[in-house]
Amino acid sequence: MANQTLASARLKDLAADYLADPKLCANLVRVNKNNDKTFEVVVKDIYGEEINVRIDAYGKGSSVRGLLHGETRPKLIVIDDPQDLEDMSSETVLEKDYNWFLSDIAFLGKKSRIFMIGNNLGEACLIERVINNKEYLGFEADRTPIIKDG
Repeated sequence: MANQTLASARLKDLAADYLADPKLCANLVRVNKNNDKTFEVVVKDIYGEEINVRIDAYGKGSSVRGLLHGETRPKLIVIDDPQDLEDMSSETVLEKDYNWFLSDIAFLGKKSRIFMIGNNLGEACLIERVINNKEYLGFEADRTPIIKDG
């Protein structure tokens, strides 16, 4: 998210929704952590084995380079609405955001998957710059438009 406050609020909502829905948490063994920055649970996989699932929330620009949990790098990175229209009016902010992505996010893990969710704010926005530079970054990139009902 654009900042830590928004990221923490989103994580709190996600954890509450998960814990309140019996279908979602049917394989829940225990909750290890549930705070503003981390939601960590132990669940049973389809083979009945216990696995640890951890979600950490960070705001845009946070220092996440070298992030580890034990000996594990992140397997999935979700970047949700990293920029807004106000950010688009500042070339400095746009460049800073892209450099943060390149230095901290792009190489968190060799096999990490990165999902970027957000509105297309133009070719200078972070999401478009990543898509336009996918070959340079060694990424595969696809756009998925919003799903509309009816």
